[in-house]
Amino acid sequence: MVNSLLDTFVERLREHGADATYVVDECRVMIRSWEGRKLEPSVSLQLNPDTFDQDVRLDEETRSSLWPDSDRYTGGINLLLVHLDEMILSGNAQAGELILTAKGVQHARQTGNRGASEAGGTYRAYLPETDSYFEPEGE
Repeated sequence: MVNSLLDTFVERLREHGADATYVVDECRVMIRSWEGRKLEPSVSLQLNPDTFDQDVRLDEETRSSLWPDSDRYTGGINLLLVHLDEMILSGNAQAGELILTAKGVQHARQTGNRGASEAGGTYRAYLPETDSYFEPEGE
């Protein structure tokens, strides 16, 4: 891969017990297992390798309150992993392909602004079943 932060993200996924591969031609991370458990179907996280660094970067206030010993990019990967963990374990990540942008993680089938957080650097998931957002406490 060309983007070292993206390499770090995939490595962190693997450290978390995920069978994860970055598919260069499709600009997506395929996650086939999580915490050693096979996912049926696999979770696909579409991303832009050219903007990945900015898409995961936390704002300074969030970084300093959640991960004061990390830089904004490492903190952003940490937060992304927390949200992926919550989405996968709750079953919401398998409702469709996920897309990562600077506005957060959302289901690919969403249109317009639905599913996107208005505050850059925060991640939340749109739950189409309930037409609502999932956002962990404290954010």
